[in-house]
Amino acid sequence: MYNFTTPLFEIAPYATFCILLLMVFSTAYLRSAILHYAEKNLPQYFTECKLYEEQQDNTTSLALYRYIMSHSFAQTNDPIFIALCKRYIRWGQLFILTFIIAVVDISFFIES
Repeated sequence: MYNFTTPLFEIAPYATFCILLLMVFSTAYLRSAILHYAEKNLPQYFTECKLYEEQQDNTTSLALYRYIMSHSFAQTNDPIFIALCKRYIRWGQLFILTFIIAVVDISFFIES
């Protein structure tokens, strides 16, 4: 008798990898959208937080991360910018949760 769950178990690691890859692209897009929006509509915050689109190095990433995680974006009173930052936080949390589930899932397959 054929077991219908066998193909699902075979494709599970690939599906998890694709989901994680899509999440990486989503967070990268949101990061870029936040930087572009801040540069265009909130230039004082863009320069104050040392967010420079031209550099795109580790200091820019670290400055953006610190700025968003400190919830300083709520002081801007710009609903679009606040929504972008909150969406970035949610996607980051979802990525971490999915990554943990993937690691547990992979360790389960390795043990069995």
